[in-house]
Amino acid sequence: MKALLINCTLKPSPAFSNTGALIDKAVKLLELRDIKTEVIRIVDYDVKPGNSSDEGKGDEWPKVLSKIKECNILIIGTPIWVGHLASTAQRIVERLDAVFHEKELADKKTGQYFTYNKVAGCLITGNEDGAHSCAAQLLWAMQECGFTIPPNVNA
Repeated sequence: MKALLINCTLKPSPAFSNTGALIDKAVKLLELRDIKTEVIRIVDYDVKPGNSSDEGKGDEWPKVLSKIKECNILIIGTPIWVGHLASTAQRIVERLDAVFHEKELADKKTGQYFTYNKVAGCLITGNEDGAHSCAAQLLWAMQECGFTIPPNVNA
């Protein structure tokens, strides 16, 4: 099993991030269960705006998408900004939209999205400023893309 955890902090590496600190706790719990983990900060990649799997010259989303394809578990960690998801988390949701309209992202035999049979969850840093709303937005978007969302998969 492999888990990919995407830190949507607005701070590039190696700056401290509260979201990163929460992700580190999740990594320890996953590794106790012999799950391999990889953590990336989305701001360390040049992810262009759009809703395709590749927005052209300089777009590094294909690298991130490859990592998502290879994992069994996807966890998106995001801070809250003015009551909303960080723009970096929203960018991931927008780019995952390609699942719906790019046939290359579907299994050739079954026609199912590559996201099927993958589990997803989220970690939100913040609380009374909109944590439940942000978790709901992320989890809904991920299930809409075909990820399995088990109960109690947010923190």
